[in-house]
Amino acid sequence: MESRGISGLYVIKVLESPDSMLDEEPCTKIYQKKCVENENPYLIRVFLNDCKSAPLAITTYKTSKVDKYED
Repeated sequence: MESRGISGLYVIKVLESPDSMLDEEPCTKIYQKKCVENENPYLIRVFLNDCKSAPLAITTYKTSKVDKYED
């Protein structure tokens, strides 16, 4: 996350109040939240394995392709 310029606090914010949540495959949920940075819209996507006893973040990234991933 840090290597992609996304703070752990922002990941928690996405998980606590996502704009949308998708079921990717068994045990994998995608939490998404829109943000604006330097007047440009972005989407933060957090992939979470929820079959573990403690949910595990698989990957997190920021994309400018907001329309591609919106419902």
